[in-house]
Amino acid sequence: MSEAVQSDEILVVGLMSGTSTDGVDAALVGIRGDWSDPQIELKHWLTEEYDTETRNRLLSMYPPNLIAIEDLSRLNVDLGEIYAAAVLRLLGEAGVEPSQVLGIGSRGVTIGHFPPAAGRSDGHRIEISEASVIAERTGISVCSDSGMRDMAAGGHGVLASTVYTDWLLFHDDEHNYAVQNIGGISNVAHVRAGVPVEEVMSFDTGPGNVFMDFAAFEASDGAQTYDKDGLLARQGTVSQTLVDELLEHPFFDIVPPKSTGRELFGVDMWNEIKKRGAELGLNKFDLVATVTAFTAQAIKKSYDSYVFPAGPVDTIVLDGGGAYNPVLVEMLSEQMAPRRVMLHDEQGVPAAVREAFAWAVVAARNFQGLPTGLPHVSGARRSVVFGKFSPGAFNWDGIPFAGAKP
Repeated sequence: MSEAVQSDEILVVGLMSGTSTDGVDAALVGIRGDWSDPQIELKHWLTEEYDTETRNRLLSMYPPNLIAIEDLSRLNVDLGEIYAAAVLRLLGEAGVEPSQVLGIGSRGVTIGHFPPAAGRSDGHRIEISEASVIAERTGISVCSDSGMRDMAAGGHGVLASTVYTDWLLFHDDEHNYAVQNIGGISNVAHVRAGVPVEEVMSFDTGPGNVFMDFAAFEASDGAQTYDKDGLLARQGTVSQTLVDELLEHPFFDIVPPKSTGRELFGVDMWNEIKKRGAELGLNKFDLVATVTAFTAQAIKKSYDSYVFPAGPVDTIVLDGGGAYNPVLVEMLSEQMAPRRVMLHDEQGVPAAVREAFAWAVVAARNFQGLPTGLPHVSGARRSVVFGKFSPGAFNWDGIPFAGAKP
């Protein structure tokens, strides 16, 4: 056993690939103690970036495109191979043997997310990255497709899955936090001072990087898949007229629980944004600046409507790829003043890997049969043990089940 691993510690791996479709994040996490006050440590992490062909194959699946069944089946397996390679590389760099790992929590690529309509429980979703391939290549048992179990119970799926970890990291008797993830789509977890996890609010706030990425690709003539360091947005001027029009989207008037994806904020809406931008005389850099402002102001609108009425916020904690866009951070800081805006990195877990870290924690509970779903967040009828299980080659006799107490 690696000297970095304690004898009473369990190791889990979290894998995450979000709607930005830029790669898979892998996090090795150690957990000690019981779930009343667990000690959780990020041991090592990395990002396995997708090559251009893989990313294009992923993007070809989103509406309004249609993908052939054979192509979907092949991509599912290919992603499993990429995920497995990321795990083996992660463990190799950390000096940990696969047989030392309790399990893997894998959040695959969501290619279709269709939340239930208000008052209904008919949500459905598709997530790919074949867990059987990951288990076979690594020898480690895998928990995957977590969101569908929550949807089967009437919820919005993965919406509630990272909230438990946000609460573990940020609950405090005096300070109020809003943990704001900015991936392709944005979501918030409002961790008010002194509240139990059952009272944490969380929901999708709307678009994150999705339109910024589209705009950056076009503004750079295909050279950039995202606005690195916000340099493209800095060359443009925000059209507040267009931002105000976009903020009229009906999604922002839906009362949580709510979730969304590229099915709503995707290519079709981007084409409408471009068309309206041309009518307003915007150049390609103006469009980058404008959709960046749209993301920031959509987050603020969601806070004004649902977060602030629920209780105070002292600090906004940013994670996801958007946290590293300085223009977006500046816009959010201005919108949220006088509240402090900080990166998740300051807490000890880099913004880029927060979700993979959270999936590792969720996996540890899943493999111990402990529910992590939060019905008040997702709208599910009950709290569920997330996911589907793909057994690995190793038994768990030599792995301590730290945290076995609920």
